[in-house]
Amino acid sequence: MPCECNIEEVLDEEGPPPKSSKDKKANGPDTKAPSLVFKITSKVPYKTVLKSRSVVVLKAERMDDKVEWMNKISKVAQPSKGGQMRGVSPEGGPALRESLSDGYLKQKQKLACVQDSMARRPVDPEEELRWMSRKVRGYVEAVLNSLAANVPQFRIMISAQSTSRIEELLQEDKNVKHRRERYQKRSSLLSELTHQLSIHDNRAAAAASSWPNGDRAGYRN
Repeated sequence: MPCECNIEEVLDEEGPPPKSSKDKKANGPDTKAPSLVFKITSKVPYKTVLKSRSVVVLKAERMDDKVEWMNKISKVAQPSKGGQMRGVSPEGGPALRESLSDGYLKQKQKLACVQDSMARRPVDPEEELRWMSRKVRGYVEAVLNSLAANVPQFRIMISAQSTSRIEELLQEDKNVKHRRERYQKRSSLLSELTHQLSIHDNRAAAAASSWPNGDRAGYRN
């Protein structure tokens, strides 16, 4: 069933640069060229237009092609039942060419098929959970298929390597090994120094606690 979409005009950001003051004087006032860009959006919330995209922006090479595309897509979008063509004149600009190239025709057919078969995101929580589970299941299946295709190739590639080459690949980088050993030595020295300081602190505390009060007073004086 065709979807209900909005077709809107979009300003072409890649248009020609504005005319200078000299050009305006020579050629008259600056006339804005018609845009070759338009976008397609869905009228239904949570509904995508193409795959996971809620907005599709298209740019034609010529105005004739743009008018053809918009008229063809508008038939699929059912403007009479809710779809709208915003910012577009009813005449659609120049007269339509009746013949489409094979490439454009295939693009339009593909877009129509995708729009017909796209899934509407449900509003009901339970239905949305089922919809999400289908999405997750599809993703997991894609990952498993990728692993099933790549793991045998990886095994063949490893099997083709010699034992010495595999050992060489598994060895640690020399620079990394030297840095790691240097850090381990510094850590060991720091730990030993901390231990010695702790011993001296304990001895000083024990000696201070063993002095009589008189000796302490005499020592202070």
